[in-house]
Amino acid sequence: MRVEWLSLAAIAALVALTWWMWPRQRSARASAASLSGQPRYTAQALIPADFMPMLGYLHTVFPGQTVLTRVPLGELLTPVTPHSRAQDALKAHQVDYVVCDHQGMPQFAFDVERYHLSKAEEHDAALKQKNRMLRSAGIRLVFLRQSVDRMPRPADLRRQLDLAELRQAGLDRTAATHRAQALHALKKQLDAEDSRYASTRFRESEVVMGLSALMDLGQADSPGHSSTDPAPLKPTPSPPAPPR
Repeated sequence: MRVEWLSLAAIAALVALTWWMWPRQRSARASAASLSGQPRYTAQALIPADFMPMLGYLHTVFPGQTVLTRVPLGELLTPVTPHSRAQDALKAHQVDYVVCDHQGMPQFAFDVERYHLSKAEEHDAALKQKNRMLRSAGIRLVFLRQSVDRMPRPADLRRQLDLAELRQAGLDRTAATHRAQALHALKKQLDAEDSRYASTRFRESEVVMGLSALMDLGQADSPGHSSTDPAPLKPTPSPPAPPR
């Protein structure tokens, strides 16, 4: 019985000694770190949690390519001629996602669709300015849905993006020639009836390509579709056939 009490007393003494020494050891370590000039740090997330699903989706669309998030335009573009106003314009914008080619150059820029109930006109003006700057550097800005569940299959999106890039770069010269002829004929017809239709407020260079317009690319070659691409934002009505 005496041995058991002695054992319990020894354990209690050991616990008391540990409890007494622990805060003093922590204080000593903190004081040593402070005196040595080496502050402690903790890691923080580089990518917000709500960006992760779409980031994974874009990695599936562009396997083996680098996808960046929340990229300021100042890191994507540089003015051809140094100008303080141009630099200030770049600082005011960023894009949600950027896909780089295998040389590290930006290939596509993506923004998630957001609806702004307040200051809508100010937001639209900023969006058009951002799109013009990207387009001047040959980078297409495309809208993404707010949820991955509403996005097309990765293979379908990649095919349409490749088609958009091909048309923008004009690599298919034969198709570009036919397209130019068709557009010229259409322009002459629209000019003849210009007084019957109100002109659009947007120039083509100011329009961000949405998913609907992107997924409709290439439909002109299928039966039942016109020879011109649908408008990126709102399709304009086709003019009536001239009277015979």
